[in-house]
Amino acid sequence: MTALRRALFAALTAATLLAVAVTATACGTNPGKSQNDIIEDIKARNYICVSVKINVPNFSVLTNPSVPVYEGFEIDLAYIIAADIFSITPEEAKLRRAARFVNLDESRREVSLENGNVDMIISSYTINDDRKRRMLFSQPYYTDVLGILTDADGDIKSFADLDQKKVGVLKDSTSEENTKLYINENGRIERIEFVEFAQESISEWFTDNDSFLNKNVDAFISDKCILKGLKNNNPAVTVLPDEFGTESFGVAFKMSHEVLKKRIDALLDTMKEDGSLQALKDKWKI
Repeated sequence: MTALRRALFAALTAATLLAVAVTATACGTNPGKSQNDIIEDIKARNYICVSVKINVPNFSVLTNPSVPVYEGFEIDLAYIIAADIFSITPEEAKLRRAARFVNLDESRREVSLENGNVDMIISSYTINDDRKRRMLFSQPYYTDVLGILTDADGDIKSFADLDQKKVGVLKDSTSEENTKLYINENGRIERIEFVEFAQESISEWFTDNDSFLNKNVDAFISDKCILKGLKNNNPAVTVLPDEFGTESFGVAFKMSHEVLKKRIDALLDTMKEDGSLQALKDKWKI
C-alpha cells in the first residue's frame, strides 16, 4: 500500500468513526409520536436534529469533535431555524443546544430523513428534480456554481483543457451530471473520464501543500464553496476562474413534513427581505 493510499485510507477511516460517534447522539423524531405535526414533535423534544457536513469551510465544519462543536454559515442558519421554532434568539438556541447535528454520508442522509432520525438536511444539498421526487425542499438559501480545482503550474488553464483528462467528482453528488449537461450544451469537449471519491477521503488531500501528483486525477470538479475548502490556502493548487452549472442549495425535509417546509420558507422570505440572510453570508465570506 502506497503512502498516499495509506493516508487516504486513514482519513476515510477516521472520518467514518467520527461520523458514527457524532451520529450516536440521540436525535430525531420520537417514533412513538404522531407525524401529523412535526413542529409539535420538535417542541416536545426541545431541539431540531440536522444532518450536516463536517468539512466544508465557512459552511459547516466540526471544530471540536469531543463536544462536538460545529461552525459555519449552515450551522448558524440551523440555529436561526431553531430560534424561530422555539421563539428564542439564535444565541439562546446555541446555549440551549436547540439545534443538534449529525454527519451522514450521501447514502444515509435520505434514509435518515425518511426514518425520522433527522428533521432536515442542511449540507450544501443541491435542489434537483430527482431529489424533489423523494423529499421536500425549501426555497434556495444559497446559489453556487461548479468550478475546477487543479495544479497551479499544470497544463489545465480552462474548462476546454479538461478534454481527454481524468476528473474527480464527489460520490453521489450532482457535479458529474451537471458537467455533462454543460458539455452537451456547449460542445467544447469530446470526452472526460470521471472518477468518484467520497468527501471524507479527499478532505485531507492538500493540507501539506500537496498537488494532484498521485491523486489518480488531473483535476477536481465540485461546488466552488467545496473547492475553496479543498484548496485550503495551498499554493500548489488553484481554483480556475471558469464557472458553470449553477446549483441552488435548499433545506431538505421528509415528504410528509409540508408544515415544516412552509415555516422555513416563510423564515427565509423574512431573512431575504430584512437583509439578515445576506448579512449571514457576509459574516462567513461566502
